[in-house]
Amino acid sequence: MNSPPFTLRVDGSDFKAFDLSNSNPVLHITPKPWESDFFNRTFGHLSLNENQLKLADLKAQDRLWRRALKFADQLPYDLIELTLDIKGFDMAPTCEDLGFRLVDSKVSFLTPITKSAVQRFDVKNGRIDLAEPKDMDAIISLTNNAFVENQHFFSRFKNPRYFSHQESKAYYAAWITNHYNDPKCVFAVWRHQGQCIGYYFYRQQGTLEGLPIYKGMLAAVDRGFQNQKAHVAMQTYLFARFTDPVFYVDNTTQLSNFPVIKNHVTSQRKLKNIELVFYRKRPEAVA
Repeated sequence: MNSPPFTLRVDGSDFKAFDLSNSNPVLHITPKPWESDFFNRTFGHLSLNENQLKLADLKAQDRLWRRALKFADQLPYDLIELTLDIKGFDMAPTCEDLGFRLVDSKVSFLTPITKSAVQRFDVKNGRIDLAEPKDMDAIISLTNNAFVENQHFFSRFKNPRYFSHQESKAYYAAWITNHYNDPKCVFAVWRHQGQCIGYYFYRQQGTLEGLPIYKGMLAAVDRGFQNQKAHVAMQTYLFARFTDPVFYVDNTTQLSNFPVIKNHVTSQRKLKNIELVFYRKRPEAVA
């Protein structure tokens, strides 16, 4: 196999590798400024064009990988995130050989929704409302209980190899607060006897076939009030408030969330993609 020559371009903390057949990078390392500022260490993201990279022979691939990671370690990037489409799964062993660890997964389904056809479902107790600033403390507390303190929930942001418990707790609180203040997000809450006992929110993210895509971001319900279909009630409440008569809903979950995936498949929702998320820490020898 004739290996396409790679052209490297380095601009500060940005690393790109091109071949002669494509104007898009084969491999690209970019900084993640929010995470870097928040965790006080340097985060980067590595994106791949797996199909283009595999046109090169293994020796050429290996040389490119090692030059890219040498750049990352010397910059230095303390942590590199790599998202690998499942169609490029054969690249996973190479990633592992280079120090990447599988830390998370994403399975995304797309569903077209016609707002006029949605049947509204409501809770038997309390009421569903739009979230208000007064709800934020309760929403953060619900998030902490449902995700940070839940031993059955796994996420890269609570992986002790990379984050302390306090960092995980602070991250989820900041993530919720930032999304509440994002004008593209719509938050619903479930209130009962004056208390916020659940929430669900969507964010508008891009378009498909001229229609907006609303991505389900996160939801949590107090353990004492679960199994009342509150998620469905909050979801249909939010659908009624979207301004578009027809839209897509992006439901993304983890590969380990079998009941949710089974429900999406049974409901004949369209599989969008499956992605694996890897982390690589900078080797201590070069720290």
